[in-house]
Amino acid sequence: MPIPYRIKRLRAGSLKISSPLFSLLHHPEEVIGAFFERFGGVKEVSYSKSSGNITIRYEPSEFDLIGFINYLQTSTTELFLEDLSKEKVRVGPEKDGGDSFWFGVASLGLMLNFLPLPNPLLRGLALFSSLPVLRKAFNSLKRRKIDVHSLDASAIVLTSLSGSPFSAQLMAWLLSLGDYLEEKIERKAYSSIEALMEYRKDYAWLVVADGQAKKVRSEELKVGDIIVAYAGEKITADGEIIEGEALVNQASLTGESNPVLKRAGDKVYAGTFVEDGKLYVRVQAVGEDTVVAGIVKIIEQNIGEALGVQKRAEEFANRFVLPTVAIGLSAYALTRDLQRLSSVLIVDYHTGVHLSTPIGVLSAISQLAERGILVKSGSKLEILAKTDTFVMDKTGTLTVGHPRIMDVVGLSISEEVLLYGASLEQRITHPVARAIVRLAEERGITLLPRLDSKYHIGLGIEGVLDGKHFLLGSTRFMQKKRIKISQTRV
Repeated sequence: MPIPYRIKRLRAGSLKISSPLFSLLHHPEEVIGAFFERFGGVKEVSYSKSSGNITIRYEPSEFDLIGFINYLQTSTTELFLEDLSKEKVRVGPEKDGGDSFWFGVASLGLMLNFLPLPNPLLRGLALFSSLPVLRKAFNSLKRRKIDVHSLDASAIVLTSLSGSPFSAQLMAWLLSLGDYLEEKIERKAYSSIEALMEYRKDYAWLVVADGQAKKVRSEELKVGDIIVAYAGEKITADGEIIEGEALVNQASLTGESNPVLKRAGDKVYAGTFVEDGKLYVRVQAVGEDTVVAGIVKIIEQNIGEALGVQKRAEEFANRFVLPTVAIGLSAYALTRDLQRLSSVLIVDYHTGVHLSTPIGVLSAISQLAERGILVKSGSKLEILAKTDTFVMDKTGTLTVGHPRIMDVVGLSISEEVLLYGASLEQRITHPVARAIVRLAEERGITLLPRLDSKYHIGLGIEGVLDGKHFLLGSTRFMQKKRIKISQTRV
């Protein structure tokens, strides 16, 4: 299906296009802007989801306008969305720490106000500390908008010029503090989410021509390679098992804490963990093409999605900018006193409304990520306010995810059953084995040394304790060992 669009405005250096498709995009403005900037000569891209408009400001001598129009006419909706989803811009972690720098500048300026320095110097410091605010106001005016940034900049400049550099510096410090906190929480949120991608820093065992395993960086793997994953190691690529069997912990993808038995022919995924066993895997996807990378990409793209409540708060804040300016100008007209004008502009609760919502959302997403809960975007949190029913699809979603032995039932003495069971299961990494050993330790039972043991993945374990041969496992394990179990005694 071709991209439905129409050109709303075209003049030298500026192009405004509208499409119902644009109002359905969930990508942050930075990603959309970076995509259109690939056409060359593009200086600035503005995106409005509510109106479905994209405005492109470009250098006429460098921008291929005909080629761009041809792209819109020949491309399809599916191809456009696919190209957009491949855009590599990262909207959070790549910040250059500018907010931290300006917060430091504003803090230094605030401390210098307590020293006996000349007023002109303090005014200059206040204005310099306010450069980020002034830049935001200038960008708003370029878009022919008067918003809270314009109000903040006006208040700081007028307060400084009216002979109150401390008040101006304090305003600049408060605004930079808000930006700094937002940046810090956003970085924390992204770092928690990107912990999923830690496997990219790991090494993999690549099977080379002579059948030997060679240690290589996971980023060197290619589709078609054969890798070996040993117990205790992460799987570093998506692929299909061609040999071996193992218990694989897929909690990073599915949330299920209990390991899954994987055999030849099964799929395994990057970022999962081999708890026990060994697997030979034919690589089918690496890097940004893995399933876990796709999950992270969706989260990163949606985390910047504007909330409905945030939009309403910003609209509410901006709606009162002009009345505030009008009241301030009226006060100045009646008194001819700049301090009266600046006092009205300083009474600015709009910035708090403007910042509180994204900070609250990012903080919630960060805290949830630390607890193993990944949220696609802030708007998904907003939906919770209207939710009255939850449907859980698997064990481990509501439970702790770590098995706990509730009771020991033995045919003779339960403590003896626990002694032999824990002695067999010691040093085994399976969650149930750990639970048995943990219960024995809690009861102060000294474990027996285990000899000639053999662990059967997905079935059970056998070994020698006190000179006797013991088997511990499932009914299927006992049947495999040709041991009959009376159903009346089970």
